[in-house]
Amino acid sequence: MKGTTEALARFAATTKLEEIPRAAVEAAKLAILDTLGVTLVGSRATGCRVLSGWVQDQGAAERATVIGQGFRSSPLLAALANGHAAHGLDLDDGWHFSTHTLPAALALGEPARISGAKLLQAYLLGREICSRLDRAFYATQEDGRGPRSRGWHHTGTNGPLAAAASAGVVLGLDTRQMQVALGIAAHGAGGLRANMGTMTKALVAGNAETAPFVARELRGRGWLGTLLWGLWRLRRRVKGRG
Repeated sequence: MKGTTEALARFAATTKLEEIPRAAVEAAKLAILDTLGVTLVGSRATGCRVLSGWVQDQGAAERATVIGQGFRSSPLLAALANGHAAHGLDLDDGWHFSTHTLPAALALGEPARISGAKLLQAYLLGREICSRLDRAFYATQEDGRGPRSRGWHHTGTNGPLAAAASAGVVLGLDTRQMQVALGIAAHGAGGLRANMGTMTKALVAGNAETAPFVARELRGRGWLGTLLWGLWRLRRRVKGRG
């Protein structure tokens, strides 16, 4: 195991809550409370109701709370719905680190009955990894180079790795297991040639095959996407906001 992924995996797998500065821990408590409030408000938005309705119709095992919707679902689907609700109104923290980390930690932590300390640890380590990835993501933004200038969105590219790190802490993964989890998450976010020759290589096809089923179901429920995003961007440009 060499390189950046190993370093991030070791950091997430071996750092203890006691090693994190107390000020950061106290700030995290407020950030978690804020994110839960934002998620609850976001859960009332039209898009969140559509997605949560689809989640409920899947009839999954009732193991994790879908916030603000009055039902529970599988950890996977609860994380999907709660992550969307946390970000649905764009009221979450400035770089959306909480959106990337807390829903996954909560969805896995609830059925496992983890402690508040473990939740804080998972949230903080996932958030720190996302912060480091974002610094790299935006490093060349000013001169018009880098992922953002090419149309990539950090929530979709870095978020899965942050979520994987938080989930890995909840599950107690060791460094090697955490590294694999980060690799799978990165592959699902964009597809990596570095995964050629592993089981993860073919997973991108599975991810691709599920997308049209979800898209079809949500579209039939009145889901709106690209058109409104384009109108929103146009409105910002007219107002001179980029």
